[in-house]
Amino acid sequence: MGGGSDCIQASILAKILQQNGIQCSDVISIRTNKTTSQDSKGNMGEERTVQNSARIVDDDIYLISTETLGSGRFLENIPAKDLNVYLIIDREDGNLKHKIEKTLEDIGEVESLIGVDTGGDVLYPLIEASNQSITTPDQDRRVLEAINSIQGINKKCCIIGIGIDSPDCADTILRSANASYFEPNEKTKNVILDTYTMWDMNGNNDKRFGKTSLSWQQALKGRTGVICLNIPSRYVLDKKNPWIPFVNIQSATSGMFFMDSQKCLEAIKQQEKQIITDGR
Repeated sequence: MGGGSDCIQASILAKILQQNGIQCSDVISIRTNKTTSQDSKGNMGEERTVQNSARIVDDDIYLISTETLGSGRFLENIPAKDLNVYLIIDREDGNLKHKIEKTLEDIGEVESLIGVDTGGDVLYPLIEASNQSITTPDQDRRVLEAINSIQGINKKCCIIGIGIDSPDCADTILRSANASYFEPNEKTKNVILDTYTMWDMNGNNDKRFGKTSLSWQQALKGRTGVICLNIPSRYVLDKKNPWIPFVNIQSATSGMFFMDSQKCLEAIKQQEKQIITDGR
């Protein structure tokens, strides 16, 4: 739901599903039209660009290849060797649902759509304290609402690496949404870690990394508590958007939470209403 690192974790989920006999060979990454994190030169807030795509599906919809390049911290070309990776550019103009539907049409017959969030920030209640109203949704919320509004398919939400970016009320929201927890067994954990190594995203390449992907790998190795991630120093020391390298990894960070997209959205909005009520 957030592009970049979310796309990497979504691709790993697709590979896990494949190994369990489920046909899942297509991944959609959704990015805003302006870059929101630094590239290798420290630039951000630039217009989103895509070069050398495998195919232009429609306006702002690209099929990515391993040779495709893009602005910002572009990671979508990494899983393109193993999966069909699409990139949608969201211009925040109300057309995101249409773009997702166009992409699904290009894929073909689709039974289920899983919105993947890593870290759990999609669970944040979006409250404007000044007037006690819901603010304009951030990207994860926009994508969740767009997914939920699509008709004719099964729609799920999956959160990987809970606790890295999630709110204090995450547990309440997950329980309210009747979320199911999946803890990978040792075989699956090794598959995930081997995939990160194969994709050169295990912390050794300072151009291929993500905060949640590094955190998830630590959790899968059984590490918990406060850990300092191997994030390049240029990101940690950046004056415009410094990355905090310390994360608090919980036991549940190693697993995945699955829930119905409608129930997830309702649970978040119920928490928002509760915050407004408590604030009066």
